[in-house]
Amino acid sequence: MGMDVRQLQAALTGTEHGDLAQDAATAEELGIGHLVLKRKVRTLTTSEYQRLLLCKYLGHRGSGALFILD
Repeated sequence: MGMDVRQLQAALTGTEHGDLAQDAATAEELGIGHLVLKRKVRTLTTSEYQRLLLCKYLGHRGSGALFILD
């Protein structure tokens, strides 16, 4: 088994890679902190994939984007 998002966040918090730790924290808040980092994207469920995309877009801080979630 490999490292999951939660473990990555814990390892990077307080280091020079704080932005990556924040992205991992966002993933955790979106409910995908359990995902193993080496897992292939094509094996994700539809909801996991959508949350991963949302995490990606939320990572673009200051982009002025408006998200409307249903």
